[in-house]
Amino acid sequence: MYHIIVVIMDKKKIIVIGGGLSGLTASYLLLKSGFDVTIIEKNANLGGFCTTYLKNDAYIDTCIHYLVGCKKSELTSLYNQLGFFDNNEIIHFPYFYRFHYFDKKIDILRDFNSFKDEINSLSLKEDKLKLKKFFKDIKAFYHFPIKTDKAMPRMNILDYINLLLKNFSGIKAYMKYKKVSIDEYASRFKTPIINNFIRSMMPNEVSIVPFLGLLSSFFKGNADTISVSSKEVIENIKKRILNLGGKIILNEEIIKFNIADNKIASIKSNKNEYKGDYYISALPLTYLYSNLLKKEYHDEEIIQTLFDYKNNTPLSAFLVYYKIKPSYNSQLSDYFIKYIPEGFTCITSTNKSIGFKYYSNIINKDNSHTLVCIIDQNYDDYLKWKSMKEDEYNKTKIEISNRIEKELLSLIPDLKNNIELVEVLTPKSLYEYTYNFGGCYMANLMSKTTNKNDYKYSSSKIKNLIYSSIWMTNLGGIPSALTSGEFAYKELLYKLKKD
Repeated sequence: MYHIIVVIMDKKKIIVIGGGLSGLTASYLLLKSGFDVTIIEKNANLGGFCTTYLKNDAYIDTCIHYLVGCKKSELTSLYNQLGFFDNNEIIHFPYFYRFHYFDKKIDILRDFNSFKDEINSLSLKEDKLKLKKFFKDIKAFYHFPIKTDKAMPRMNILDYINLLLKNFSGIKAYMKYKKVSIDEYASRFKTPIINNFIRSMMPNEVSIVPFLGLLSSFFKGNADTISVSSKEVIENIKKRILNLGGKIILNEEIIKFNIADNKIASIKSNKNEYKGDYYISALPLTYLYSNLLKKEYHDEEIIQTLFDYKNNTPLSAFLVYYKIKPSYNSQLSDYFIKYIPEGFTCITSTNKSIGFKYYSNIINKDNSHTLVCIIDQNYDDYLKWKSMKEDEYNKTKIEISNRIEKELLSLIPDLKNNIELVEVLTPKSLYEYTYNFGGCYMANLMSKTTNKNDYKYSSSKIKNLIYSSIWMTNLGGIPSALTSGEFAYKELLYKLKKD
């Protein structure tokens, strides 16, 4: 009995600021280890960018549901622990997406040899040798880890040696290409459709590494989608957290850190004050440093890269949601379609392609289905949207949405009179919800100039502050969020042992 009392008395209280995927992952793992955990989220729902809400009887889901590493990978355990696959199924599509380029197209088929044959059949003679290298580059990333067991700042020389021995060809390819942008890589090819195909997948400023990594994961059979919405995934995680005794506080925004003797003594929200032994910030570091931490508490190791928006441009998206009427009988493909319209630009972004994704597996409340359009946006786009007055902002949203609808109908003519505009989200509205430039792209960590060794998982200036918003994997999205949460949990255990 005495032993049990001691354990309870020593139970550390952890405050997690932000209920996005990284904060939820850290919270769940901490609760499993016996900590007292309280999550504080400013919005009415958990999930951050990975969220779903209802508008005009349609489910607006801001997260594109491709899960990398869902079959067998370093992430499999986390997916299972958090309940990603509860009450739903993994959909193993035979294709990834279709790229349209005028009268030609490229289908990214699951079968790697079929993909190679199709690309080769479209290429000019001078690109044949370069394509052999391209296919070899994709294969090399078969041996690149989705995540490591430890965060890079906590790895020792033996960890690095073991990592290298297990993943030599993948890490070699990563080192070769991490400073090569998508724009630079695409420029090697003279065949217009191949050049533009490479540019279409991601914003052109980022490293080619996530492009090659995503393709390799897909061809390995380890990148699929799931049959439910973000809301249902988040509900599964929420249930696990509540079952373990976690406390969740919604609709409260943290507005002040009270710091004494290089420790957080308490934090204040717009409604209450909270005290804990340790604090995990699952807020974007850019927001944390700009709004809650004075400069004297900024980490010099990361501050220059963090706010270097010219070389490490944050990435976001322009999203348009349509309802497809229940009476529409034609079968749309589940392809994620990429298309480059002639003369189209969404504000200033360098990536001029439009992506369309039809969610056949998610049925809206009125039995309609949702089709979402996504256009990549960069930091200049965000600034442009932010600078607009309300009338110009709303007018511009509608003008671009109308242009996108015209392009969609030119691509799929029989959708005419069968679609209805439901929602438009811009980098500005996404930032207001998540305090991040797009969430799933997570700002600058895929930039070709970023040195990830500069990023740490705890503050060097504040003893009891852990970061859970540093995305250390190269594939972005859900894998990065889960990894960030797990590494924040491990960082807290490291600090406790050290303290």
